[in-house]
Amino acid sequence: SNQRDKLTLGDVYINKAIIYGNQKLFSSSIEYFEKGIRIYLDVKKPDKSVFYRISTAYLNIGISYYETGDYKFALKYLIESTELKQRYNLSETAFVLLNIAKTYAKSKKYVEADRFFLRSIASSNKEYAENYFRLAEIYFGYGKFLQTVGRKTESLEALNKALSICLKNYGEKHTFISLSYKLIGDHYKNLSDYSTALMYYQKSLIAVVKDFND
Repeated sequence: SNQRDKLTLGDVYINKAIIYGNQKLFSSSIEYFEKGIRIYLDVKKPDKSVFYRISTAYLNIGISYYETGDYKFALKYLIESTELKQRYNLSETAFVLLNIAKTYAKSKKYVEADRFFLRSIASSNKEYAENYFRLAEIYFGYGKFLQTVGRKTESLEALNKALSICLKNYGEKHTFISLSYKLIGDHYKNLSDYSTALMYYQKSLIAVVKDFND
């Protein structure tokens, strides 16, 4: 049917946009997202799967604008994505909220950023189990944000949460475990507590080297 062909063409444009984004060619990426979105918006009597496609395309074009430093357009699309996800009860709202938080942080709107990090965590807890593996990604983002605004104790709490989620999902050896330990090491280095920092950097190394446990 005509509608199905239209959706397929939209999907092709969106996939090209994602590939350009992966290659850091953001202006081409944005151009193809816009083409794909126009096609999706033109579908007559859209169902939930079409709204899901549109909300995801809005998220991804928002990320492309974020990467180019155009935070105003990034926010516009990310907020539209959130509104669609909430209106049609679509999955993965937490990750749109996370990107809104990061965009506000980059725009130095710290109160809004904090609010959206917390909304992202709450949304993830509502949709997934409490130790859902991607929740760690949200806590990494929140931990780094809290560090930049000088809320050091809370930052460490967020990073420890990320570490505990990663340990439950991946065990001791994994790149995310290594990242958790590295960020905690950075926290202690910033406090000039070098011996504790070294201990965490050592753990970070152990987590990514297969036969190394010393």
